[in-house]
Amino acid sequence: MRRGLKGLIAATGTAAVGILLVLTPLGTNFEQNVGLSWLFKLRGSIPAPNGVVVAAIDDQTGSHLGLSKLPREWPRSVHGRLVENLARRGASAIVFDLDFQLPKQAEADEAFAQSVANSGRVILVEKLDGKRQPLITSSGKRTGSVWVEHLVPPIPALATVAKGLGPFPVPKTQVAIHQFWAFKRSVGVPTMPSVALQIHALSAYPYLKQLIEKTGGTASQPLESSVRAREVQKFMRSLRLVFSKNPKLGGMLKAMLANKNLDVPSDKIPLLQALIGLYEGEDHRYLNFYGPPGSIATIPYHLLADDPNVDPGANLPDLTGKVVFVGFSDLYDPGQPDR
Repeated sequence: MRRGLKGLIAATGTAAVGILLVLTPLGTNFEQNVGLSWLFKLRGSIPAPNGVVVAAIDDQTGSHLGLSKLPREWPRSVHGRLVENLARRGASAIVFDLDFQLPKQAEADEAFAQSVANSGRVILVEKLDGKRQPLITSSGKRTGSVWVEHLVPPIPALATVAKGLGPFPVPKTQVAIHQFWAFKRSVGVPTMPSVALQIHALSAYPYLKQLIEKTGGTASQPLESSVRAREVQKFMRSLRLVFSKNPKLGGMLKAMLANKNLDVPSDKIPLLQALIGLYEGEDHRYLNFYGPPGSIATIPYHLLADDPNVDPGANLPDLTGKVVFVGFSDLYDPGQPDR
């Protein structure tokens, strides 16, 4: 009896110390940098989703295209050709993780904007800026401060024709990235990956609307094909509110999807599950890594950008119905930071 009591006391004490440690910065860092890494290694790699592709810009892309080594010096008409090629190959969404805040060559900017408008599937980054603002009373006395954030869109020629816009902030936690935001409440918008998922799954939304209505809820009408980024953001905020007002909605919808007699095409069910997971979940979430860098299918940018030097027999994967993320991804650059 005494031995059992001692064991219980020891276990309780260990658990209490563990809980207290996790609540401190030291414990959080240990959990993320040691605990999570250990758990991922214990689990091993898992298959990456086949509906996502990275169009990777690296240190050699510029030379392959006969352009500068620095992507910021490329004419944006190159990105326009990329968009046209990806649309022709059937990509469902094209996401640029590149900065287009400042105008450059007017003709090239216009060519890129025209390709974006014609494709109706491009998502661009809105930069998230923030600064600390003082709180001052009417008498001029400073009482504290508050952190204020605001969005900086791409140039108007691109922002007005993009299908989606969204920031992609990541928490600053030393070197590695373990978490992300799906919705950024401080500026009232979904983030870039969330917008990409919604655009990718637009064809499944009518079925989600029907399921929500079967639970007694209401949801917005499906988006018209002509809508642009601001309407998409408004639509997503509205749908997020539907789930926020009814915390049990996600569980009810998942249970309905588990019904084998449900009148929903089988190819739409994974999309519906993803949308439910997006809208019912927390604003701030942990990443679930699939494996080491390069686990997600990666294609060199220049092979997709209409490069005349590309081997006509290059074995490119089928991009039909896939989301393509475009950005810098050099798997051989040990200095590339996550930020």
